Amino acid sequence: MSKLNFFPHFSRIFSAAIFWLGLILLISVNLINSPIIPTNVLGAVAELEEEKENTEVKYAFWQNVVKNKPDYRDAYIQLAALSYQLSKLEEGKNYLTEVETLDPNNPFISSLLEVFP
Repeated sequence: MSKLNFFPHFSRIFSAAIFWLGLILLISVNLINSPIIPTNVLGAVAELEEEKENTEVKYAFWQNVVKNKPDYRDAYIQLAALSYQLSKLEEGKNYLTEVETLDPNNPFISSLLEVFP
């Protein structure tokens, strides 16, 4: 019996082992060189705080506009939206009521007043 017949699948086993070792090596190199994406919880918190500060700045701006132009309806709408974002629900409702007095025929404002808590 020849040696080739005694181990008929030796070349397949050897080829499979080389294939799998090569694949594992490629995956390992890819994992080592891939960038690590950090989870930045503190950055997300800072972004939320910055967004709230921006909302407060906008709120102060529109309050100043209302002081200078008390009949400017859109300023009251902006203040109502910003009040809602800042959880100042009662103030937001008051601003919508002011909009309704300035523009009583606007159906959008009356529907907002129904939805506003």
